[in-house]
Amino acid sequence: LKEHRLDDARVANSLLLDLNPKALDANIQAAFILAECSGIARAAAHAELAIAIDHRSAEAWRALGHVRLRQGQLKEAESCLHTALALHPEPATQCLRTLGWVFRSAGRLTEAATAFWQAVNCEPDDPVGWLELAEILLLDAEIASAGDAVKRALLARPAWSKAKLLQAKLLAAAGSSNWPQAAGICCTLLRRRECVPDAARVLVELAAQGSSHATQGLQLLSRTQHLEAYHLALEQAQARS
Repeated sequence: LKEHRLDDARVANSLLLDLNPKALDANIQAAFILAECSGIARAAAHAELAIAIDHRSAEAWRALGHVRLRQGQLKEAESCLHTALALHPEPATQCLRTLGWVFRSAGRLTEAATAFWQAVNCEPDDPVGWLELAEILLLDAEIASAGDAVKRALLARPAWSKAKLLQAKLLAAAGSSNWPQAAGICCTLLRRRECVPDAARVLVELAAQGSSHATQGLQLLSRTQHLEAYHLALEQAQARS
């Protein structure tokens, strides 16, 4: 599951459940796996069964909170995750990150940032946690703090394309003096064929604001990619307005 080999994980977990349908750990894992495999109803059933097997299991409550988040049942997800934290407050990294996503989905950005801050304090070498924090801070217009967070993500994982893309977005938002660096990062991503649609969109937005570096970078795109990036940028602008 950690390696994102969902089909293999599902098959292996199914074998465990065949041996013991009421195994706590197997039901918890089934909830997480099926939530990622579009089997949300079955995921919920396994999470609920895990809690019925052991209502003091923090992981069972975290699993149900994760499933409820995927179902869009945000109040119940928050309640489940608070129960998990109360049962087992340390280590709480995964639970806090899921809680952060609940708050983000509910538009409660300050609380989301607090949850992600707590998560990275629990596990300061985790690049994913720092990237999630940076994304929330960007949404909340905390550009400088978001920039610091994405630097921590890149410190742990220097060539991570998702973190480089977010760094480019932050530089683009930080003012025209940073546009050449933002465009340069996007051009590097395009040459590597990483995060192409989003990197192209950032270039389109910068070019529209007068960045000559971005305009030159757009030459790396095919006509089709250019049009797709333009439409994506337009959709994003309409969503923000």
